[in-house]
Amino acid sequence: MLKATVPNYTNFMQIYSHVHTIFKLKLEQALKDKEDELATRSRTSKLWLSYSSMVQTSRMLIMADRTGSWQTHIAAVTECLPIFAAAGHFNPLLHDLFYNLPSKYVSHIWDGMQ
Repeated sequence: MLKATVPNYTNFMQIYSHVHTIFKLKLEQALKDKEDELATRSRTSKLWLSYSSMVQTSRMLIMADRTGSWQTHIAAVTECLPIFAAAGHFNPLLHDLFYNLPSKYVSHIWDGMQ
């Protein structure tokens, strides 16, 4: 009697997830290597890569504000601080201590506000 073999779906999804993660990490590393190569070769490439990074940071800040994610907001503002310093806006830097409080204190404060 032939028995139908059904692949173990849980194991397949775990394998797929693992392979996907490895592929994603390798792709990100290859892109980072290429960006570094372009940045060292051309000042224009370095400028555009810097601009792209700033746009990505601003998009992350907008997403955090729209979704109300406090952790994402803290991460985005922390990434914005060097941009503010380079632009000469020092007031946000004065609040750096607030944004870099340990997460347990921040989440406690946030829970009290809701």
